[in-house]
Amino acid sequence: SFAFRRNDTSETDTTLTFQYGETLGNWSNLTIGAAGGTDAASGVIVEVSENGTAPDDITIRVPRNSRPALFGRLRAAEKP
Repeated sequence: SFAFRRNDTSETDTTLTFQYGETLGNWSNLTIGAAGGTDAASGVIVEVSENGTAPDDITIRVPRNSRPALFGRLRAAEKP
């Protein structure tokens, strides 16, 4: 799993994209929204624990299946 904390203001100010893949050169993208859920196509699960005014706890679970390796990273981009 991949976990991080998100400030409430960043929900509207930034676009968060979780990227994962078997190599460091080929990534699948999943945009992280305000709420959690499951991506039906990939089976990736995003859990969002709202903590009031404190930063939210975000956990992302990617099914490993038969992949020999699995890498993940988080991209954050400020919205224009």
